[in-house]
Amino acid sequence: MDIAPLKQFVDILWPFRWYFLTIAVLAFFATIIRSAWFKGKIGEFFVNLSARLLLDTKRYHLINNVTLPTADGTTQIDHIIVSIFGIFVIETKNMKGWIFGSQTDKIWIQKIHKYSTHQFQNPLHQNYKHVKTLQSLLRLNGQQIHSVVAFVGNSTFKTEVPENVTHGKGYIKYIKSKTAVVLTEAETKEIVQKIEEERLEPSCKTDRQHVRHVQSKHGASMTSNKLWRRIALSFVSIVIFCGLWWLAGHGKLSIWLFWLVAGMSLITFTLYGLDKLAAKHDARRTPERKLHFCELLGGWPGALLAQQVFRHKSSKTSFQRTFWLMAVLNVALLAGITANSDVLFGNLKSASFIEIPSKVLGIDKMVSILEENVVRQMKQSGKLPHTTQTSSHLPALPSPEQKPEPKLEEKPEQTQMPPSPTNFFSYKISLKSGREIAAQKASRDGDLLKIVTNTGLYMEIPWQDVNYMLKTNRR
Repeated sequence: MDIAPLKQFVDILWPFRWYFLTIAVLAFFATIIRSAWFKGKIGEFFVNLSARLLLDTKRYHLINNVTLPTADGTTQIDHIIVSIFGIFVIETKNMKGWIFGSQTDKIWIQKIHKYSTHQFQNPLHQNYKHVKTLQSLLRLNGQQIHSVVAFVGNSTFKTEVPENVTHGKGYIKYIKSKTAVVLTEAETKEIVQKIEEERLEPSCKTDRQHVRHVQSKHGASMTSNKLWRRIALSFVSIVIFCGLWWLAGHGKLSIWLFWLVAGMSLITFTLYGLDKLAAKHDARRTPERKLHFCELLGGWPGALLAQQVFRHKSSKTSFQRTFWLMAVLNVALLAGITANSDVLFGNLKSASFIEIPSKVLGIDKMVSILEENVVRQMKQSGKLPHTTQTSSHLPALPSPEQKPEPKLEEKPEQTQMPPSPTNFFSYKISLKSGREIAAQKASRDGDLLKIVTNTGLYMEIPWQDVNYMLKTNRR
């Protein structure tokens, strides 16, 4: 297996490794921080910290992240607080926006802003199974165990909720409101020991098993799957930029086209962020057709990254269909340009705006004929000394608007070397200035390329001025 292309790819990207690494790390953490999984962990941390600070640890025993086996699988409890005033089973919800729901509703509604509405299971019903599992395990009555739902975050209840549904530190107030002694100190110690013995070992493996159980039970994709999907798509968008940079570095893609995609991606990423901000504050939104137009012009990699970072427009089916259509059109166009790069653009490191249309339209021969006529007229008028060079690849004359080409060192004493008919047009040398030279002999000597043109002219060209050299083997 030839690993030379891979080594070239690494050599091109290696100087920019810290930039790509920084972007990848920022995108990864932005996706993690905005995920529901991370928000849930933050909410549990807040409840854990406030319980340890605001409750007497001698009277209230806190147990976190308890996974208990059940008849049909497992159940996972965020927090259990054991005291002589009863056992408090706490379900944590880290949400923002308006919350609509009652004790009897199966589904509660979260409304973040005018255009964003989400449904979630009634947390009281969700916590009911936790309570019944503990009640069965510890053989307690309904007066000895209490269900508590603790909302944290910037959320507001818009409907009447029971007193055991609290916000912020309200769950502390609810727990302290229970002053009737229902358990003895010995019983609380036995309950804590019993829970620690029956709970599954806290680990990532236990969490994964519980997630798989819930997925199989409800038949729906969970937050963790969506999280890894967003991380994977964020990584894909970064890989796309690296691939385009590699194609541009190998002359398969115009460097201007790469910067066009990068620039449009930055603009599209910014528009997504502004639209997300406008949606939160009920301000004027960015039209979807404007976002799709930017994607069509090459900004689709930036749009893909923005959808994962801002969690914006990633679940709207009609928008996603149009977005992926724009992405497919761009990929098809780039694939066509890459496959026909030699025909359309030649080597784009040195291609000019004149060379491209001449190669596309097939008029390069006409250009060479015009060059020969101009040189012939200049020779007849005495403005150009007569030489034996008859090739159409004549030295380009610098115009006032153009910088003069690098001066080539010539050795007149060797200019009369006769061309070899068996090696005619053996080498084709392209300079970075855009000039092409046909030579019968060519060899590299250190930093110099020594050639003998088809007219017998000997030249020494600095190697750094050479774009590429092809051996045509035409006779």
